[in-house]
Amino acid sequence: MRIGTLQGILLIFGSLKMRNRKLITALVAASVAFSVLSPVVAARYTQQYERASERLLSEGIALVSQKRFEEATKLFEQAAVADPKNARAFAYLGYCHQQTDNEPEAQKYFGIALAINPDELNALNWGGQSDLSSEDLDSALLKLDRLSRICGEACREYQELYAAVDAYKAKATN
Repeated sequence: MRIGTLQGILLIFGSLKMRNRKLITALVAASVAFSVLSPVVAARYTQQYERASERLLSEGIALVSQKRFEEATKLFEQAAVADPKNARAFAYLGYCHQQTDNEPEAQKYFGIALAINPDELNALNWGGQSDLSSEDLDSALLKLDRLSRICGEACREYQELYAAVDAYKAKATN
């Protein structure tokens, strides 16, 4: 593990409000240990953390569908800790904060998601909607344009953001 990666992990840990500090400590210790282990062993552990992250993400998405945002947030935080490169986990963290009217946190997590993966569809969609909440039409239009290029005008994420931009423009002209 490169020092830059460890610093990135620690930065992510610092941005999360985790109640389970033992999990963070164990994951940091494991991350540091990776730098000492052979690449094969480190890859195996990395895959285990990635699978754990995906499992936590799936469980969190199920909670989101039930509008249980606080519980889902905890799972998405754990998913992000388990795999700091999981852009979807950060996008869903942003979504949960957006749904609980915490736009600054939402925008922070959408930004992290897009820094990890500039093509993360949900982060573009929800981040664009968050931009509109902050009255930043230009940023929302940039995200809409990116969605158009990535998935086309028929994809759900494009259509949702397009409708939000359209409603924002209509409201602004009245």
